[in-house]
Formats: sequence, structure tokens, C-alpha cells
Amino acid sequence: MKKTGILTLIITLPMMFFAFRTAEHTIKTILSQLDISEESANNQVLSNILYSSYNYPFPGSLKNTPMDERPAIVKIIGGFAKVYTKSDDFKRKYLEYQESKKPAIPEAPIYASAAREQYRAEYNASLKEMIKLQNSLPADQKTAYDEAIKMITEMIAGLDDPDNPVFSKETDNVLKQQYEAQLAEYNNQIAEWERNRNGDPQQMVKKWISEFLDVTKDIDFNAELKSEYGKKKFVNQEYESKPPVWKLCFRAGKSTTETARAYAQTWLSSL
Repeated sequence: MKKTGILTLIITLPMMFFAFRTAEHTIKTILSQLDISEESANNQVLSNILYSSYNYPFPGSLKNTPMDERPAIVKIIGGFAKVYTKSDDFKRKYLEYQESKKPAIPEAPIYASAAREQYRAEYNASLKEMIKLQNSLPADQKTAYDEAIKMITEMIAGLDDPDNPVFSKETDNVLKQQYEAQLAEYNNQIAEWERNRNGDPQQMVKKWISEFLDVTKDIDFNAELKSEYGKKKFVNQEYESKPPVWKLCFRAGKSTTETARAYAQTWLSSL
């Protein structure tokens, strides 16, 4: 059965409890166990980095991986993720993401003169179609369209009514003010986007790894748990408010988490 979720970078490696009974772990055997293709795994690595998320595949069998096997698996997946983040594919998709965040320039409003001609063209087309339909009917049915034809004709005439508020100077002034406000907001947004944009994807990788190291620096692996409504919860309420990645690392175990942190620190030092 297909497992859903995301294969993360070293950030989430501590939580991945792979049910292998052999020390001969490779990235191929790990991905096979998770039933995830390499391409899918790459895309999920990218997704986690871009959105600062820590999702991961979690089939039930992963819980059964022996504690002494987990550190080796952490290093294998860490190496896989590290290699991908240095690839051209990763950089290209990262830059595409950066461009996708660029604010869209607001559309200029359609002022009275142009709007009037647009309505005129639409009304004339509708009138022409209505007359054509009326002419195709028997004489005793033609009058059924008289009212509709009259209404459209009046609407066309109303386009040139100087008192029509839709096409007044006041309406144009309101549209102009709204557009100027939108442009001002756009200029602020584009300036912020330019400030935050970074052509080097390794900076985002660096930020993400740093966040992981910061969040997981104080895990209390001796914390007591209690059962509550069929779930395990921390006795210490402060721990219950910790981020999900903190709790997942706690469940992964000290040796697995320390391996992940050591790998992350080494990776970070190389960036």
C-alpha cells in the first residue's frame, strides 16, 4: 500500500524508524521500504526546505526498527538529501519557487470611455442575436421577444446618458484612487520580495538546518509520560507545548537524535 507523506532532510531523520533487520542499509532499500521513488523523495526534500516543514512518511512498521540500526540509516538518508540539495535540479526548482513568490502587478482599471465601448459591443452583439432569433420564429411567436429587444435597445441608449453614474468622472476618480493605492502596496511588496530573494538555495538549507538544531538542543530524553485517553502525553506540561519535531525526536531516541544533530552540524559547517 502506498504511504503518504514527505521524506525530509536530516531535519526529520531521527523520526524515521525503518523496519530493516539487516545492517546492509542503502538508500535504495530505504526508499523501497517506504515505497517512494527517488524522484518523489527529491521533491519532498525540496518541499520541506521551501516551506520549513518537517513531514515524513510514517508507516506503522517503521516503529520496529532496532535502536542500534537507526543511526546508520540517519547517515544514509542525510547523505542522500545533502547530495540532492547540491544538484542542478534542486537549484532550478528553488529558483522557480522564488519567482513564484513575486507579487503580481495590479491590473489597470477600465475607465469610463473604454468601459462604455465594451458594454456597447456586448449589448449590440446581444441585440443582433436576439433579433436573429426573433426573425427565425413564426409570426405568432415573435412578440415574445419584443420586450427583451426593447430593454437591450434602452441599455445601449443609456450608455451615452451624461447622468449615468457608471460612466461618470466621479467613478473614474474612485477607480484611479483605488489603482494608485494598489500600486503603492505592490511597490512595497515587490521591494520586500527583492530584499528576501536569494539566488543561493544553500542559504535556505542553512537556515532550515539551523532551526532544527535550535529546536532540538534541549530534548529531555528522560521525560516522564502518562497515558491520557489512549495516548501518551508528557507529565511536564511545558513539554506538551514543544514543536512536533521536538516530540518526534524524543520518540526517536537519544542515539538517533544525537546522530542526526551531529550530521546536521557537520553539514551546516560546510555551507
